[in-house]
Amino acid sequence: MRENTIDSKFLEIVKQVAEGLMDESVFDKDFLDRDLLDLEIDSITFIKLIVALENEFDIEFDDGSLDAEYFNTLQKLKEYVEERLQVTESNSSAI
Repeated sequence: MRENTIDSKFLEIVKQVAEGLMDESVFDKDFLDRDLLDLEIDSITFIKLIVALENEFDIEFDDGSLDAEYFNTLQKLKEYVEERLQVTESNSSAI
């Protein structure tokens, strides 16, 4: 999947899940690197975001990796999604 497509889908999902929690001004050039709590993403919203990402990108987060302290920014979440997509694509092409 192309990186621009991943970026735009990721941003769309974040906006949908966090609708009403974040002001539109939050989406500046640095918002991906801000702490999730600073973006008003609490533990419940975090889980909703994980589920939405899994559904949209047809990936699974490892249960052991679902740590909001590790995924403390949207950038880290996006990087994980990209890694999982690469693994999925590699596995598909090996078949």
